Amino acid sequence: MMCDENEQRQIQFYMAVTDTFNDTLKLRLANHDQWHNNTLTEASTDDVNVTPNNTSVGELRLIRNNIFSLRCNYSEQTSPLRNLMDVIRQLKPGDKVSLHMRFEAYPRMKWKRSADYAWHIWNNDKVPQRNKIKPANAVQSASKLVTGTVNQIVDMTEDVVNGIEQSVFSTRKSDQITIGRLEIKDLERQRLLVDGELGSDTMNKQNRPVFKSSLYVLIHSEDRVRRDMLIQSVGASFVELNGKNQLVIEPRRIGIVDMCNHLQYNVIDRDPVLLSNEEIGKLVQLPTSDLQQEYKDVLEANRTVEVEVPSVFTDDKGIYMGDVVYRGESKPVFLPTKDDDMLFTPRAFVASPRAGKDMAIVNFIVEAKKKHNIGTVILDAIDERGERGMSDSVRDALNQDDVIDLNLGDYEYPIYLGLQDIASFKSARIIRNRIAQELTSFLMGDGDEHRTEDYLQGFAQAANADPVMIRSLLTNAQLREKVLHELNDEEAIDALQQFNELSSDSMRATVAAPIITRLNKIQRDAFLKPLFGQRYNPKITWGKWMNENKVIIVRIPSRDLGPMAVKTIMHWLTLVIFLTKISGCGGRTYCIFNEPHQYETPGLVSFLQRMLYEGPKYRIAPIFAFYDFKKLTKDFTDVLMSSGVNWHLGNNSSLDVFTRLKDVLTPTFTPEEAKEQVKRFQFIAVWRDTSGEYQTPFLYHAPPLVYKRYETRYNSALTREHSKRYGRPINDVLRDIRLRSKI
Repeated sequence: MMCDENEQRQIQFYMAVTDTFNDTLKLRLANHDQWHNNTLTEASTDDVNVTPNNTSVGELRLIRNNIFSLRCNYSEQTSPLRNLMDVIRQLKPGDKVSLHMRFEAYPRMKWKRSADYAWHIWNNDKVPQRNKIKPANAVQSASKLVTGTVNQIVDMTEDVVNGIEQSVFSTRKSDQITIGRLEIKDLERQRLLVDGELGSDTMNKQNRPVFKSSLYVLIHSEDRVRRDMLIQSVGASFVELNGKNQLVIEPRRIGIVDMCNHLQYNVIDRDPVLLSNEEIGKLVQLPTSDLQQEYKDVLEANRTVEVEVPSVFTDDKGIYMGDVVYRGESKPVFLPTKDDDMLFTPRAFVASPRAGKDMAIVNFIVEAKKKHNIGTVILDAIDERGERGMSDSVRDALNQDDVIDLNLGDYEYPIYLGLQDIASFKSARIIRNRIAQELTSFLMGDGDEHRTEDYLQGFAQAANADPVMIRSLLTNAQLREKVLHELNDEEAIDALQQFNELSSDSMRATVAAPIITRLNKIQRDAFLKPLFGQRYNPKITWGKWMNENKVIIVRIPSRDLGPMAVKTIMHWLTLVIFLTKISGCGGRTYCIFNEPHQYETPGLVSFLQRMLYEGPKYRIAPIFAFYDFKKLTKDFTDVLMSSGVNWHLGNNSSLDVFTRLKDVLTPTFTPEEAKEQVKRFQFIAVWRDTSGEYQTPFLYHAPPLVYKRYETRYNSALTREHSKRYGRPINDVLRDIRLRSKI
C-alpha cells in the first residue's frame, strides 16, 4: 500500500515463487475453480522495494504454542482483509506499507513430534508454552517454583506436628493437623477453556500440514510517530483472527528490510511460527468483488469475467468478429463457416443506442463479403448518413461491383418492387401460385371472408401480382374476357370465371370492395404508388443479385414517410427477399432488420417467424438490431426467444435484457454481472456451435471501425448512379399508371 506525492493511493498484490515452480503455479491457477480467470503479470523485485531510511519493521507472531490455532471462519470472506486494506486511508503522501508473508513447508514428522509433546503437556493439565523465553513466562515459572517449595515445607511441617502429637498423646485418638497450602490458578488454561473446549480449529490443526511462516511488516514514513501508529494499525487488523491463538506484532531490526527487498530470508528462528494451510488461507485471501468495488479508487482490478473461448470460435477460417482478452492476451474470435446450416442461423445484436451495435454489424457484413463472399440485404429504415450510418459505411468499405444501392428516398426515380422476376427460377405456374398466396396474405393480413381471399389469389395469379392489373381485372369486364382467353393457369381461369358468373354487378362489387380497399392503401399513397404500380423492370433482378452474393442496400426514408408506409414497405421487401430465396436463386445471404419495433406488424412477425425457422435450408438468415425486448411486441419476443438465436449482447441500461436470457448466460454471468461487465463496443457472445449447441458465453471487443481497418472511398456517387440505373423517371411511371388504370 502506498500514497504518492500527489495523494494517489494504491494497493497491489504480489506473489514470489522460484523459477522451477513458476510454470507449475500458472498451471495450477489456470485449473483452479475460483482463480482460473485471474490475470498474472510478471513484475520486478524493484516494484516491491522499500528504502531502509525512515522505515520501521515489525513481525507478526503467534502469542501461544503452535498447536493452538487462529480463528478460521471462511464464511467471513472479507476478514481480516477489509481492516488491512482500510489502513490505506491513513496514509499520507510518501507513506508506504509493505506486508511480506513467506511460507515454507515444515517436515511432517517433525511437526508430529512437536505437536505430540505439546499435547502431552496439555493432557497433564498444563499449558504448553512457546520455546522462546519471555519475561511473563519467567515470572509465571518463578511463581510456580516458589509455590511448590512452600507447599513442600508445609508438607514436612504437617508430618512433624502429627508425629509429635501421636507420640505424646498416644492414649487418645485425635484428628490430624492440616495446614493450608498455596495454590496458583492457571489463568491461561482457564482462558483457553472458557467455552468448555478448545474448538475444532485447534483440534484439527495437529492433523493438517503446517508451514514455517515469516510475516514482516515494513512501514516507511518520514514521521516516526506515524510509523509507530501505522505499524500498530496493521497489527490490529488481524484481531478478527483471534481464536485460541492470536497474532501480535513485535519490533524487528532494520536489516530485515534488505532481506525482504532481495527476497532472501536467512533469519535463524529457533521458535518458528507454524501455521496450518487453513490459517494461511485466511491470510492470503484476495479481495472479493465487494471489496474490489469498495476500494476501486485504490485497487487496480480486472473486473472482467474472463473465460477461455471455445475452440470452435478461434478458427481463423471463420468470419472475424472481434477480440477476446484472456489472462492478459488478446486473441481474435471468429464465426465458424464450415457448416452453412449453422452459419445461417439467426442473430440479434442487442444494445443501447450509440453502444456500437450498428458498427459491429457493419464489420460483420464487410468481413463476410470480403473474406467469404457472403451477400447481405440491408433493409435500412434508419438511413443515417456518413460514417455513423450503416448503409454508407458498408457502401464505402466495399468494391462498387459488390454493391447494389437502392435508394427508395430518391422520389424522382422510383424503383420497381414487383414480384415478376421471381418466376424465372422455378416452374412459372408453381411460383405464380406461391406469389399469389403471399400477396393475398399481405393485402388481407387482418382477415376477411375466405371467399374473398380465394378471388384475390386467383386474380393475383392472372395479373402476375401486379396491383394495378388486379384492380383493373376487378373493375373491367372486357379486360377480364381478354385475359381469360390468354391464360393457361386453371386456378386463375376458375377465379375469373366464377367472378363473371356472379348474378349481378352489385354482388361483384361486394366481392371486389374489400380487395380494392386494400389496394387503395397502396395506390393512393404518393410514396407507395410508383413503387408498386409501375410495370415490371427487368433491371431489378433480386434473384441474380442474391445468386452473385451482392450486398444489396435498400434505403427507406422513414423520416419522410408515415408509419403505415414504412410498415408496408418493410413487410413487402421481406416477402420479396424470402420468396426470392425459396424460389431457388442460390447464393448465401444475410438480411439486416435494424430497430424492428419501428415497423413491426402482425403480418411481418408471422413472415419473419417462417424466415427464422426455414432460413438455414435456403441459406438466408435474419440479423436483428434493437435496444430492448420491451420495445417489441410479446409475439415477436416469443418468436425470437424460441428460435435459437445467436445473441450479441452489448452495453445496455436495461437489466431486463440480461434477465430474459439468464438461462443461456449462466454459468459465466449472472444478469447483474452481464450488465455490469459490458462496456461500449463490447459484446457478450452467446453463440451456437456447428452442432447447434450454445457454448460458454464470453465477452469480446468489437473490431476497430471498418474505415480504420480497410481502405474506404466516399461512394455517394454510386447511390445516385444506381437510382437512375434501377429506377424510372417519376413522371413516366405516373403517366403509365394512369393509362393502365383506364383500361
